[in-house]
Amino acid sequence: ALFGGGLYVWQAHAVQVDFTWDYDYSVDPACTATLTTDCVEGFELSDSGGVLATIPNPADPTGFVASISTTITKGPPYGPQTFSLVAVGRDGVGARIDSNPSTVSAVIRPGKPQNLRFP
Repeated sequence: ALFGGGLYVWQAHAVQVDFTWDYDYSVDPACTATLTTDCVEGFELSDSGGVLATIPNPADPTGFVASISTTITKGPPYGPQTFSLVAVGRDGVGARIDSNPSTVSAVIRPGKPQNLRFP
């Protein structure tokens, strides 16, 4: 019973954080069943604690794609935080490669939803 009550308190104080970004697939195309090298598999969203979410490419991405998004639910710790986003792909031999990170910072407060945009 104690665990369940603690879970309820955490959920009551958790905050929804929405992230949005753009990506130009004309520069680096999305990986497909037939394109498995020199391509983008998707994205990873992280903070200082590690990976928060793995986001797949949007359906049939070609050219410039605006407003790709994901939502997380964030619990403590609150306060100033920096989030990073990388494109995850495969190089010419199929090895994983990450883009340089794009970062965004915000003050996260319990019960105060955030909408953040990566540059």
